[in-house]
Amino acid sequence: MRQKLIWILFWGLIGTASIGQVRFTARAEASKVLAKSPFKVTFELKNAQGRSFTPPDFKGFEVLSGPSRMNMINIINGHRTLSTSYSYEIMATRPGKYTIGAARIQADGQIRKTNPIGITVVKGKPSTTAGKDNSQALSTIIRLETDTGSYYVGQQIILSLKLLTSQNILDYDVGFNPDFTDAYIQEINVQLHKKREIVNGKEFASYILKRYAFYPQRAGIFKLPAAMVQIGVEDPNAPARRSFFFDPPMKRYRLVTDPIELKIKDLPEGAPPSFAGAIGHYTAKFFLNHKSLTTDDAAKLTLQLTGDGDIKVNEAPKQDFGENIEIYDPVLKSERPLNTEDRVRFQKYYEYALIPTKPGNYPIIPEFTYFNPDSESYKTIYADTVQLRVAKGLQGGHNRIVSETDLYDLRGIHYKPSLGSRVILLWGHPMYWAFMLAILLWMLWSYYQVYQKKKEASIDPTIRKKQHANQMAQKHLKAAIALRQSGDSAYFKAIQEGILGYLKDKLGMKTSQLSKNNIRQTLLENNIEPALIDDTLQIIEECDTALYAPSLLNEQRDNLIDKAARLLSNFEEHLV
Repeated sequence: MRQKLIWILFWGLIGTASIGQVRFTARAEASKVLAKSPFKVTFELKNAQGRSFTPPDFKGFEVLSGPSRMNMINIINGHRTLSTSYSYEIMATRPGKYTIGAARIQADGQIRKTNPIGITVVKGKPSTTAGKDNSQALSTIIRLETDTGSYYVGQQIILSLKLLTSQNILDYDVGFNPDFTDAYIQEINVQLHKKREIVNGKEFASYILKRYAFYPQRAGIFKLPAAMVQIGVEDPNAPARRSFFFDPPMKRYRLVTDPIELKIKDLPEGAPPSFAGAIGHYTAKFFLNHKSLTTDDAAKLTLQLTGDGDIKVNEAPKQDFGENIEIYDPVLKSERPLNTEDRVRFQKYYEYALIPTKPGNYPIIPEFTYFNPDSESYKTIYADTVQLRVAKGLQGGHNRIVSETDLYDLRGIHYKPSLGSRVILLWGHPMYWAFMLAILLWMLWSYYQVYQKKKEASIDPTIRKKQHANQMAQKHLKAAIALRQSGDSAYFKAIQEGILGYLKDKLGMKTSQLSKNNIRQTLLENNIEPALIDDTLQIIEECDTALYAPSLLNEQRDNLIDKAARLLSNFEEHLV
């Protein structure tokens, strides 16, 4: 109780402290850094509320993560300092002298800019751990690994970002954004499974954080940049959190992998005629829908292909069954991905149309060839030989595709009506009039429904959507509106609970999931703009601060509830 009273008196003094001059500055962790070593750049606004923050373009640097936003309040000799900072993790890959340009923000009625920062990048190899906390031993290793040693054009190369640790990792954030014009990368969804691995005689818990499928489109050297992973480990020296909304106190470390160089080779010469660009591991099956037909008909040959090559390539080869069988080019009928965590796999179905031109018996031997990177050789799959028996037709070469529906032609079936000897008159029967009345009532009800829908459709959809959004905002902030004129912390608590309650109802989140990271990630997955997410977290943090010092935000009391209402209205318009 005594400790709580001290905190209340402390936050009460904040409200009487004076506010200093408005400043917008930029700073970097160091003016000289190693190439391929990440470092932090921070842009800080003091003593003002800012909006429309615009970062510099970071020319010459790779942005690994950010912006990370933080709000703080400091009291020094009775002077209160409000600050909002935007931090980025960046990295230069080449030595040289660089300049980080000016960031911009709108604050105190004008556009403010930071001063440029000069950075000197020198040649060197970064250590596996970087940052201010390198002096502490961190039993964690980060690696970017590949799945094989021989690489060919068009082959699927698996890149795995592996974390080896003997500590309890609370959080992690991956920065890896390679960009090539002559290759493409596809991320593979993986579950965070724990395994055991021995490295240099020491046991580690092993996790695959990310997995990517890399498809080179040319021969030559590809240099993959280093991947950066920021991990969070529980900090035993940090003070306890004030409310359930804040994450557990953590100490963060930055880990950087070594860059990878891939040497891509061209395919060897001597490919069979049935090779159409399939590279990887494949199985193939063929199906022929008919073994007997006439010269008036056409058969359908289906190729079922399962593999892990480049899905953008058409792998179905042309077939040759002799001059008396015409074959149309294969047509892709369907394709579907196969769920797997180790690599990208798929199944495709191609169809060939086979048209015989002369009667006779013809052997059908379809084949499919692919290049296997493991054996570095071409492999051909042959189907069993099928004898196609072709008889002479009657239509002089007018072919049609024979399908299973032709076996069930119902157009020639006729039914003979049966005649009865009695004729029943319903005009005088009560059931007839009851039936007619029911039809009339149904028609009136249908007309009314159509009228209501037309009436609703005539209303501007934008206005209707805004009205609904405002109603939802008022519903969740009802308790806060009732406490608007109160002078205690219950008002701010009601605003916070209204926003969190809306997120739980709309997004199906549980109370245990309402952390800053989870809220940000869930809203991003629902295509909410980052600026709107930042406003959400800022309002919740301000309400959390006001729980201990309501007088601190007395000037913003009315603005806060209005901002919260606009926030929920915007969510209701964007969330489905």
